[in-house]
Amino acid sequence: MSTMHPHQTLINEVNREINTRKRVYPNWVHLGRIDIDTARQRIEILQSVLRFLVENDPRLDGERQTTLFDEQPHEHRDPTA
Repeated sequence: MSTMHPHQTLINEVNREINTRKRVYPNWVHLGRIDIDTARQRIEILQSVLRFLVENDPRLDGERQTTLFDEQPHEHRDPTA
C-alpha cells in the first residue's frame, strides 16, 4: 500500500536527491561507474521533476494547476511580484 506524502515533503526529497547526486556523481564518473552524459541527464530529469512539483504546488491556490497531459503550459504569475 502506497502512502500519499505532503507536497512539500515531495519537493524536499527530490531536492535532497538532486544534491546527493551532484555530490556523488563526479566521483562515480571518475571511477567509471557512470558516464558523464548519463549523470547529467539523470540530474536534469530530477530538476524537471522538482520544477513541476514547485510549479504545481497546491499552496499557490490554483494559480497554475496543470496535469501531465496539458498540451501547453499555462501562464504562471510570479508569486513574489
